[in-house]
Amino acid sequence: LSAGEYKFVCFGDGGYDNHAETYYFNVVEHDFTKETAVDKKASFTENGVINSVCACGDSEFKSEIVKASANLEYNSVQSDGSEKKPAVIVLDGKGNEISAEDYVVVYANNVNPGVATATVTLNNAEYEGEIVLNFTITEAEHVCEYNIPFVEPVALAFFISPVSLLISCKSTYKGAS
Repeated sequence: LSAGEYKFVCFGDGGYDNHAETYYFNVVEHDFTKETAVDKKASFTENGVINSVCACGDSEFKSEIVKASANLEYNSVQSDGSEKKPAVIVLDGKGNEISAEDYVVVYANNVNPGVATATVTLNNAEYEGEIVLNFTITEAEHVCEYNIPFVEPVALAFFISPVSLLISCKSTYKGAS
């Protein structure tokens, strides 16, 4: 029913009291946008609860705050000796991006090959909590070529002829020790 005044008429069953009763009632459209309070903040693992009170003061409505999620820009990267800091994307339960002002990211073990972490700590009006996201730093493989001058004596001659020798190598960045 839409908001408004309604009339309900109830007729007797034709017996002794064959009359009609009339009842009036109002349907009120509640406005739950006036006063809301977070009863329980959501986190990365649990849903939260918002309690909304109608502007008329007669009605309350509880709604769920769906837990947040976080993802990294990438899950694997090659090592090059510099700090790796993949961007973090934090989403609310409706899939909307949460502002970076509402969370802090701390990176650890994010230079040398191995498992690195990004710890996300969230704290705003509806969300709180922490999640640890892992990413892998792999050993970088470099193929290099060196052009090294090589001298070879020619038989029965006293002069030397320059020749180039191509050497291929494979090196791996291992990081600081």
